[in-house]
Amino acid sequence: MHILIIGADSSIGSFCFNYFKSRGIECLGTSRRASSGYIYLDLLQPSSFQNIPLNLITHAVVCAGLPNVAYCQQHASQSYQVNVRAICDLFSQLTDYAIHILFLSTSLVFSDSQPCLSPLAKPMPICVYGQHKHHAERYLLSISSKSCILRMTKVLALSNVLFDSWLADLSLGRPIIAFEDKYISPVSIDHVAQSVLSLIQSGSSGIFHLSSSYPITYYQLACHLCHLLGVSVELVRPVRATSLHIPNSGSPHLCFTNTGYLLPLPGAPLEVISKYFISWVSSLPHGHPNKI
Repeated sequence: MHILIIGADSSIGSFCFNYFKSRGIECLGTSRRASSGYIYLDLLQPSSFQNIPLNLITHAVVCAGLPNVAYCQQHASQSYQVNVRAICDLFSQLTDYAIHILFLSTSLVFSDSQPCLSPLAKPMPICVYGQHKHHAERYLLSISSKSCILRMTKVLALSNVLFDSWLADLSLGRPIIAFEDKYISPVSIDHVAQSVLSLIQSGSSGIFHLSSSYPITYYQLACHLCHLLGVSVELVRPVRATSLHIPNSGSPHLCFTNTGYLLPLPGAPLEVISKYFISWVSSLPHGHPNKI
């Protein structure tokens, strides 16, 4: 088994790359940054595909693309070029070599009409990013019956700008604001890596879902961080996203059901947040008051 990770310098891609390597799995990675140390691949430059030894690859995990939801919403044409046209061209190249593809997708292929969704649910994306991901999903399924799609809710990588800033402010006794009407079903990044490897090793095909076992509000999440830090929850000031005219990107209450026995069991959202907190504490410099 030789795994190729497209977008190995992304947060999920790099974690999966190191996770597979640590288990003795042959693994190659690509990056659009020539100085990254990975194989150079720019999805918008088809000639760069020749850099990949496709004849040696058995499986490919596609992590590359434009992942910023707000950016894609404001730059729909660019998003289409990368997240649809270039990704679909990549799928065609990989299937020509009979490579098993695992495509990392998103819960944003759904709207907010249902709180819990199975892989059989009909996608109804609201935002541009979700629409383009769904377009790529449909194309992949149309050209390869052996490929696999893993839709995920919010993945907590080793660092998260929002949560890290919250933890820093709360540690200093500074108040924060958190939405009481926006939800999150967080998934730890190591849970993602375990799931990806499980699907590859089992030779799975079709659509799979990955989320925490139920959603919580950002306000509930922030209050849990207060408990972990040992500070007052009064530091968290609830606010409604609707009052600030925050646009809806879809799936605000979403969690997934029927993930199947092939994937590791989902964790409760507060367990995922607690795990993230431990990682955050371990990254603090010596002498920091929150350093354990």
